[in-house]
Amino acid sequence: MAEEVSFLVDGVEVKADLYLPPDLKPGERRPAIVAGHGFAFVKEGLTPQGAFFSAAGYIVLAIDYRSFGRSGGAVRGELFPERQMEDFSAGLSYLQTRPDVEPDRIAFWGTSFGGALVLGAGARDRRARVIVAQVPIVDGSRWMQWLRTPEQWEALLDALDEDRTRRIKGEPGARIPIARHFNSTELNAMPTDDGVLKFMALLDTMVESWRPDITLESMEKIIAFRPIHSIAEISPRPLCIIMNTGYEALHPRDQVMEAYAAASEPKKLVLLPYDQLGFYAEPGATDALRSALDFFEEHLPVGEQRGGAIPRSKFDLPG
Repeated sequence: MAEEVSFLVDGVEVKADLYLPPDLKPGERRPAIVAGHGFAFVKEGLTPQGAFFSAAGYIVLAIDYRSFGRSGGAVRGELFPERQMEDFSAGLSYLQTRPDVEPDRIAFWGTSFGGALVLGAGARDRRARVIVAQVPIVDGSRWMQWLRTPEQWEALLDALDEDRTRRIKGEPGARIPIARHFNSTELNAMPTDDGVLKFMALLDTMVESWRPDITLESMEKIIAFRPIHSIAEISPRPLCIIMNTGYEALHPRDQVMEAYAAASEPKKLVLLPYDQLGFYAEPGATDALRSALDFFEEHLPVGEQRGGAIPRSKFDLPG
């Protein structure tokens, strides 16, 4: 359904999947969406979203951030938000060069940590005409503390201090697992529950380009990343935040609501009754994407409403 394309960012190749509307005619231009996934995930996880938005008439570019998936980067797993925001903007620049894209009508869509990135990149890049953030992270430092006990937080800070010393000596930085259980004593990026760990275990078996660890230095960059402080700068471009109201062990809802309050008009908040993984399986996936599509159709329309149910993702949890 998608064509893999590539473009360069600071000399590093970024890979992306390009989804074209099935009814796109030769010589026609359409609005487009740059899409990015969550914490250390890869573009193959955006297949259902790319198919959904392209069926609705949009051109979609689903990116692999540098050092993840099939994109370049000598050191793998560097989750550096400043760099990933540049990848979103570079994806927009790539779309502007295409003869089938309306260069002044391009949006950003991101989920989870990708939602954080589109808030940050959208505040900086005025070329992004519409921003949709699904269950976004809004404050890296507060998020990292929210996931941890005070003891785990201090252990992370101690490890970061040691890693800085190691790197300044010219030694390679440490690597840590992306996730472990809340009760684990092993240092990791994202302490979480059994449901999320089960979801990530699927990636190990199904996505060759995904790896379950990142650099410890990434945590230093994430802690410093606070898109809540710049969210008001998205205005006067339209912003939509889509949030769940059910059980949540990954995305601090109170912090998201605080960020939404700090955003300026025009803005929209969509609250849907799903738990933390509900937007990646049915019926929550379609409900969330239809909410995003409604916002895109209002502020970046392609004409007559298109599209049906979202194709079921191979990453859906069993049952």
